[in-house]
Amino acid sequence: MPENERTISAALKRFIDVLGATVGLLLCAPLMLLMVIFIWINAGSPVLYRESRIGLHQKPFQLFKLRSMKISKNESGASVASGDDQRVLSFGHFLRESHLDELPQLYSVLKGDMSLVGPRPYKASHFKRFSPDFRQIISSVKPGLTGSDSLIFIAEDQALKGLDNPEAVYLQCILPEKAKEQIKYIQTQSNLKDLRLILATLRAIFFRNTRRKSVCYLRSLFADKH
Repeated sequence: MPENERTISAALKRFIDVLGATVGLLLCAPLMLLMVIFIWINAGSPVLYRESRIGLHQKPFQLFKLRSMKISKNESGASVASGDDQRVLSFGHFLRESHLDELPQLYSVLKGDMSLVGPRPYKASHFKRFSPDFRQIISSVKPGLTGSDSLIFIAEDQALKGLDNPEAVYLQCILPEKAKEQIKYIQTQSNLKDLRLILATLRAIFFRNTRRKSVCYLRSLFADKH
């Protein structure tokens, strides 16, 4: 793609990000306020969970979520949470399955740390497991609120439920495949494709077919790897 076309495409992507994040924040503000109050009443403060993630050009940024898990001072705990993880609060399963806990990331999109569509951002401990080439490609674009990898792996919590060592399965089976899907997205990215992924994400939130497909795919992946 010529340089001028890339510049126009990047500007259009940023316009879509700003417009989408602004509209999303305005529409979801009452809902987020209610959820903040509910979390504060039922689980106390903090109501937001923040964690350093790897962003554009491998620069860390603060990722925000509505808190869905118990506060733990044990920094050596598991880095992934399955559907039956005891750390998840009673109402946290609903927040995580509906992805309502991700709504504060609309602010990160507006701020410019994230995009509406892109590869989901990694914890540093997960990111460093990739090869230097993979790390360079994945961090060549802004991480996204949603993306093709988000949809394919949307039910990873549920798929990991009941396993003896969900973190090991995640690192061995899910993480490498997620990175491959993200690189595929980056190499074929277009604003039209992004719009389709946004619509697919909205459908996935309201209809469970995407989650069912995700569970079937992930469990077949686990079986193939073992």
